[in-house]
Amino acid sequence: MASQTSQSSSTSNTNTTITQPMILLSSSTNLVSVKLDPSNYMLWKFQICSTLSAYALFDIVDGTYPCPEKYNKDSNGNLSLQVNPEYLQWCAKDQALISMISATLSQSALSLVIGQKSAKGVWDSLERRYTSLSRSNVLGLKRDLNNIKKNTDSISVYMLKIKECKDKLEVVGVIMEDEELLHIVLDGLPQNFYHFYSAMRTRSDTVSFEQLLVLLTAEEKSLKLNAEATPEPSLLAMLEWISLTKVGILHPSLQPWHPPLIIFLPITGFLIQELQIHFTPDLANIQHPTEYTGTDTVTVVYKCCKDNNCSFHFDASKFSIQDIPSGKVLYKGLSEAASVGVRASNPSTSTWHSRLGPGPTHESTTSSQGRVLPTPACPTSEPTFTTLTQLPIPEPIVDTHVPTPSAVTSSPSVPEPIPNALPSLSTTTNTHPMQTRLKSGITKKKAFHTHKPDYLDTEPPSFTVASSLSPWVTAMEDEFSALHRQQTWTLVPPHPSQNVVGCKWVYKIKRNSDGTVSRYKARLVAKGFHQQAGIDYDETFSPVVKPTTVRIILTLAAQFQWPLRQLDISNAFLHGFLKEDVHMTQPQGFLDPTKPGYVCKLHKSLYGLKQAPRAWFDRFTTHLLSLGFTASTADPSLFVFHSKGAMLYLLLYVDDIILTGTSPTLITDLISTLQSTFELKDLGPLHYFLGLQLQYHTSGFTVHQTKYATDLLSRFNMTSCKPSSTPFASSSRLTPTQGHPLSDPTSFRSLVGALQYLTFTRPDLSFAVNQVCQFMHKPTDAHLMAAKRILRYLRGTLHRGLLFRPSSLHLQAYADADWAGDPVDRRSTSGNIVFLGSTPITWVSKKQNTVSRSSTEAEYRSLASATAELFWIRMVLKDLGIFLPNPPILWCDNLSALALASNPVFHARTKHIEVDYHFVREKVLRRDVV
Repeated sequence: MASQTSQSSSTSNTNTTITQPMILLSSSTNLVSVKLDPSNYMLWKFQICSTLSAYALFDIVDGTYPCPEKYNKDSNGNLSLQVNPEYLQWCAKDQALISMISATLSQSALSLVIGQKSAKGVWDSLERRYTSLSRSNVLGLKRDLNNIKKNTDSISVYMLKIKECKDKLEVVGVIMEDEELLHIVLDGLPQNFYHFYSAMRTRSDTVSFEQLLVLLTAEEKSLKLNAEATPEPSLLAMLEWISLTKVGILHPSLQPWHPPLIIFLPITGFLIQELQIHFTPDLANIQHPTEYTGTDTVTVVYKCCKDNNCSFHFDASKFSIQDIPSGKVLYKGLSEAASVGVRASNPSTSTWHSRLGPGPTHESTTSSQGRVLPTPACPTSEPTFTTLTQLPIPEPIVDTHVPTPSAVTSSPSVPEPIPNALPSLSTTTNTHPMQTRLKSGITKKKAFHTHKPDYLDTEPPSFTVASSLSPWVTAMEDEFSALHRQQTWTLVPPHPSQNVVGCKWVYKIKRNSDGTVSRYKARLVAKGFHQQAGIDYDETFSPVVKPTTVRIILTLAAQFQWPLRQLDISNAFLHGFLKEDVHMTQPQGFLDPTKPGYVCKLHKSLYGLKQAPRAWFDRFTTHLLSLGFTASTADPSLFVFHSKGAMLYLLLYVDDIILTGTSPTLITDLISTLQSTFELKDLGPLHYFLGLQLQYHTSGFTVHQTKYATDLLSRFNMTSCKPSSTPFASSSRLTPTQGHPLSDPTSFRSLVGALQYLTFTRPDLSFAVNQVCQFMHKPTDAHLMAAKRILRYLRGTLHRGLLFRPSSLHLQAYADADWAGDPVDRRSTSGNIVFLGSTPITWVSKKQNTVSRSSTEAEYRSLASATAELFWIRMVLKDLGIFLPNPPILWCDNLSALALASNPVFHARTKHIEVDYHFVREKVLRRDVV
């Protein structure tokens, strides 16, 4: 009886011990506030580790508490049939941990741990996945950390950004020292922290991150208090026209009205705290006038910009004033040593409305005082001063309409009528509502303009601008060093018989697929348009890989799960040898001081030369052939390598390379071989190639052009347009005479050309793009509207692309024709699409060359086009060593065309399509297509 009681008690304790972790863990999931995804691994790990450590369960996850033996051992050390209670307790905790961790995972993260049997397996899978992902982005994290700036953020926000980036680096094992972190924090501070910056730089002891946060917070508070207690550093000088009645000349009713003057002048010789002044044309208004003979000047621009929401821009010869909300230039003028005065007219109603914006009511008065906008080098004619207590301070209003500048005169010869400053506006209704489609006062978003481009985020227009920015200077030095390493030229004396071409620097920002800056690239480009045929160039043609070939290789890689690698040849054109004598001027900024008058005799090709692409292609092709590659007969830019059952495929597009094959080891060996000959960069797995983005997933990968499409919408200001459900209106057709001709067709042609490249991954755009392409020579506004409709359709389908996944390898094509669809010339439009397995690899929508007399003829011409494309694809597959078990299938919905393709009788009505007839008949009889 006692034994039974003891056994019952033991079982009860075991059950309690087993159920206790589950009870605790069911409530512990509430302690983890985030679900794991690729962006928050560090935060998730911190919370989950703290929670598990609090329940003393983390030792199961990290493996320090392994699973006990399932069965107990007897006194002899042999296993018994009695189950070990510790094993049951460990299993219960382990399964509870799996449930708890799974509850804190997002859907994408949960799919990574499916199939794991233990909590340690789940933990190791997540750690391998997200830690390796973070390690691959170490360089990006370091770059982001160094690029963090305070700008307008508070110290707490600024330091939080730095800490988040620092923590991400620590997760992958990169520890930031306090001294290094201090320099990063100080480099991101604005100018008003200069004294703090200097003090921290000179400290001998090391400051921790937490101490630095406390010091910066105190400094920020101190700067705010000083800013509130200190007078404005620059004051706005105002002009007040004093009535002539003060000196007894004219009665106010006879006083002629003069527009207020906008005077640009320096104010000299006064302390900042004494600059509470106005201007007056009457010296008698000053009690003790004294001429100032000093040299110090104070430019009073700050307060004007602050009060009127405008900006000033100066250079050595001119200046301008720009309205910040609208981006309009209010005034432009030359900086001169003489006085500059501008007659400012009173603002019109529309100007007031554009400045103030729409609102339910308008209550405003107009100041009669002129506003003075100063510039450093423009003294005025006889200004005098008075105090603020003598003259009223006008409202901060600046006229956005500025007339032509005229000389300042003391009194005009012709009186001018006094205009109304501002019409009387009702205080209950809006007399100038914004006119929208609904006329309901809906306002549009304000477009903010910057007064100066950021040439670290956009390409500089000239060498002068680029040479003042260190990233671009470094890029030019790297390019020039590469030219010397490649021994691109030698300096020789010029000769009158030589045709010397010029050169220039071209700047390009290389970006990642997410739009962030990858690197700055400067390229020395020869001015090839100076070359003369037969003297310094002959052949210029150079092939590039066809889009269909790229899609075929991607389909095969997805089918057989081959690795895809991306390579880039640095300064590719520098590797091509020139056969002609070409002479070029020395590059700007890198003139040889010992031979300034010499010219460069080029030994290798250079970007911009007419024969450069051909020279590089010949050099690279020769090298690949020496390694055992063979060039495809169907596409010269496709190279195939066979070795002991292994195959490699290389696609070349100028200096960008896609490499894939059956052997990863062979791929690595080839990359090492190419690196020994060329300056080659291994960009790793294929992710971003010529604007194409690859997104990998479990069933294959997707190829899309989301970034390219987004940039295209932004380029043509269509990012906020209303999406369209279709790219083209099927109810009507475009004609050459429809609409009014565009005054400048350049933007239309640029848009249509950009849309053509989008069809690389978008078969749904082919027909619509084909229609607008037919009016490139003389586009109208109707054609432009059709092109914008494609952009609106694109706005709603940004993320569409091609899905590449394993499927049965068989070719099939679909052909169709729109008989006499063009209302002007009545020519038909052929359309066909070819599938390799389940993936479309080529498609076309093209107007036929001649008019078809029947729908049968139009459909048959489309069949001929599709047959030719199938025959070419089979040639490519044959070069790749891929043999299809079955002949391709060609689908057509026209019975007469099908009968012509299979009927041996030659019909008289088809003699005008005899060539296409015999071509298709031959392929059908040879079983090349069925």
